[in-house]
Amino acid sequence: MERIKAYDIAILAILTTLALVLSLFDNMLSLLIPIPLPGFKIGVANLVTLFLVMYFSLPKALCVVFLRCFISSMYSGGVTVFLISLSGGILSVLAMYFIKYVLKENVSQIGISIFGAACHNLGQVIMVILLLMSPSYIFYLPILLIVSLVTGFVIGFVGLHTYPRIAKFTKLKLSK
Repeated sequence: MERIKAYDIAILAILTTLALVLSLFDNMLSLLIPIPLPGFKIGVANLVTLFLVMYFSLPKALCVVFLRCFISSMYSGGVTVFLISLSGGILSVLAMYFIKYVLKENVSQIGISIFGAACHNLGQVIMVILLLMSPSYIFYLPILLIVSLVTGFVIGFVGLHTYPRIAKFTKLKLSK
């Protein structure tokens, strides 16, 4: 079992807080920019998720994603929002770790981000289908997958240019 040091706990608490702030920002942004896609958000909080995938272990990343989904659902929708958010977040993290470690040098951070964004949308659509008992929501998935190409690229691009500076400042190394 992985032992967590006080420094790691502090960093993970900061990252959880940052993810929550970015999630709030994303909620406000979706209200300001009318996009005709129900439930659409850019996914700014996924900047933190991608950072976790690149620099931390899977259990630590899953912990932060769980906490972000749980806490943010308290102020933005309750149990249903929690389940939909968590299903996308967990599938996204697992998929990003899988592709990062299976394809190793053959996929860029932007590619990992795009794959994660697509899996996030897949997880959410599957949960909506299960909760509403209506398979018709699967027809929304192609639109979300196309959008995830753009949002995943943007998140990956921003991360590619900011993470090395953050890692240097915090003395973190890429996880292997």
